[in-house]
Amino acid sequence: MDLRPVQGLRDDQRRLPHVTAEGANLSADSTPQPSGSSETGSRRRPLRNATIAVSLILLFLVILRFSWGWYARRQIQQIIALAHRQHEPATVEDLVAQASPSPTGAAAVYTSAMSNLKLSTPRWTGPKSYLALPAPDDATGKKMAGDVARNAALLANLRSARDLPTGFWGPPLVHPVRSAFMLRFSGIFQLSNLLAWQLCLDHVKGNDDEAIETAQDWLKYGKVIDARAGLGGLRWSALAIQRDALEALRAIAPSLRISENSSDGFVSRQQVQGLIEKLLDEREVQEGGARAWFFMRVVALDEAQPDEVDLHAGNALLGRLLQPAFDLRAARDARRANAFATAASWPNWPGAQKHLPGEVEQVEPWLQSAARAQVDYDRLDPSQISEQFHVLTERRATATILAMRLYAADHDGQYPQSLNQLVPKYLPDLPIDPMAANGRPLAYQMPKGPRATVFLYSVGSNGIDEGGPAAGIPVRDIGDGLWAQADVVFAMPPCLPQPASP
Repeated sequence: MDLRPVQGLRDDQRRLPHVTAEGANLSADSTPQPSGSSETGSRRRPLRNATIAVSLILLFLVILRFSWGWYARRQIQQIIALAHRQHEPATVEDLVAQASPSPTGAAAVYTSAMSNLKLSTPRWTGPKSYLALPAPDDATGKKMAGDVARNAALLANLRSARDLPTGFWGPPLVHPVRSAFMLRFSGIFQLSNLLAWQLCLDHVKGNDDEAIETAQDWLKYGKVIDARAGLGGLRWSALAIQRDALEALRAIAPSLRISENSSDGFVSRQQVQGLIEKLLDEREVQEGGARAWFFMRVVALDEAQPDEVDLHAGNALLGRLLQPAFDLRAARDARRANAFATAASWPNWPGAQKHLPGEVEQVEPWLQSAARAQVDYDRLDPSQISEQFHVLTERRATATILAMRLYAADHDGQYPQSLNQLVPKYLPDLPIDPMAANGRPLAYQMPKGPRATVFLYSVGSNGIDEGGPAAGIPVRDIGDGLWAQADVVFAMPPCLPQPASP
């Protein structure tokens, strides 16, 4: 056998290991053991991986937060820019710039009147009171007369405010949005009731000229309230005051004593025609509607200001994290306010309905509770818009009823056979039904002849002509029941015999 060394092998590869039990143990014992630092590094490796993962997640969230914040803030900026292009207020600064406090304006007169009322009669708001007027010598009439007498100077001052500019409610507001919700006008309806009492008492006493002048004061009062309709529920109050005044006018219209000149309690033809013209001038109603929604848009955007967000969030850190949620909520509510403002300026209710916003979309449900604003903007619903069109309908119906009364005074107590007979002497045009989509006029029915009760009606909220009284629609020309039926019917009872004018 060839025992020569194999070429190319190292010496240690040529030697055969001499393995013994001790050697084996020695070999095992001589195996290198890991050091303490190596064991710690092995244990820390998962921790380092977790830290890196968390850091990456936090970095992603920071990038997401700033991207989300940029998108949300961009929404706010676009809404403000659009409003400014249309010369509309969008920020608190805009409202402060538009504020023009006037200590001598009509608003100041009414503010003073509210705080100086002297009433003993309980709040008298029953609509039937306009249709069943109290006699001057009964208990109710005496109480009403006492209140009117106690406030005679105040009422005379209101008459002088009719020709004053509207002015501005209260003192200059440094921050009108936040200050507005702290203002309370507890005397709004008490003063409206006082005007109602004066109108009714003047009429039952035969002073129709004063009754019509009081109606003018009453409508001016509603207009002044509407000028600050952005203040909480004042828009509702302004519309309610107008509806009360219109209802009272419809109640006294059949028994108005009319003559060519105002004397001995007779109301002059010129007074009635002036009132008709005022009722048909609807700019203030529509402008008041848009103005209220512009104000609510300012409030919505103001709630996204950082100091307001910090206040609602509880602290500045959480406020900065939640800022985009507030921005998106503000943008959503501002867009809804824009839609309502557009609907409020539409000429008829069916068209306005098409511009009303849909259901409120959710803004990050998991942040919704944290981002709730001071004012609950979910209440921005179509009911205030529909109420505006109710008032427009009643204004046109009341103007038409007064025109019919003028016609009857000229035609031996007979009402016209058709509304066309009122144009152009008594009305400039046929009164269009604001609740109808096709520009149709208010409907007119004369079931028992020109000397009996006649009816004027609107198609109502559903926009469908159900046939009016001829189809059995009941007459509910009082209070909210007026609009709780298919067609909205206004009854005009027979005219009382016209006494000889002076």
